[in-house]
Amino acid sequence: MSLFLSVLAVIGKILLIILLVVLVLTLYLLFTPFMYRADGAFGEDNVFVAKLHDFSHFFGITAAYSGGLAAQITLLWGAVKIPLGGKKKEKKPENNVKQESGPEPASTGKKQRNAAEAEQAAESKKKKSLPSAVLGNLGGLNYIIKQVFSLLGKMKPTVLTADLDYSTGEPDTTGYVTGVLALFPFVYGRKKSFRPDFQADEPYIRGTIGLKGKIFLFQAVYIIIRIIANKDSRAFIGDVLGAVKQQKKDKAAKQSKAA
Repeated sequence: MSLFLSVLAVIGKILLIILLVVLVLTLYLLFTPFMYRADGAFGEDNVFVAKLHDFSHFFGITAAYSGGLAAQITLLWGAVKIPLGGKKKEKKPENNVKQESGPEPASTGKKQRNAAEAEQAAESKKKKSLPSAVLGNLGGLNYIIKQVFSLLGKMKPTVLTADLDYSTGEPDTTGYVTGVLALFPFVYGRKKSFRPDFQADEPYIRGTIGLKGKIFLFQAVYIIIRIIANKDSRAFIGDVLGAVKQQKKDKAAKQSKAA
């Protein structure tokens, strides 16, 4: 019995040590300042590189996007490296061989076309464009902007370089974005240029941008929790993501029809 109790005591001490280590690391990561730097190039081929590390480089994350996301976590001052991100999926060649069939009756083909057109019309009524998704829930957008401003005030990012042309595809929302950008003091200065395009029919971002700064992770975690907990901001994020997915589907459908 005494041997069994001794084993339990040893196991308990080991678990206690592990919990203390995890607690110390969590507190260290939450309350130590993290330095970050991000550089991006937007256009036909988007390239994005971001680095985040604590002041002692005990922990760091590097992420890069260029046709696919690749990321790496470093621990113990670079002694441990954990790659993240999967390989690009290779598209399987489609079998374009169509099975021959007899001639389709004219009445049947007409009914199918009418049914397809009716279904497409019903779906188009349910579709929500990106501008309408943004303008449809301004309360949620304003709440997110307010929280982002609060976080940026704590992060104090510094824009190193910026040369961007952008458009949302609609003049009114492009003007709204331009007004929001004008509220950020760090977007102005030497080597910085943000040019809105009010005549474009499609949303786009072209150019390059680079910034750096520092942040405490507990501040970011607190802001993210507040945004997720707010009902209006959750609805806004859901509408925007749904509109973005719908735009991708429509674009893919147009490309398949053109092919």
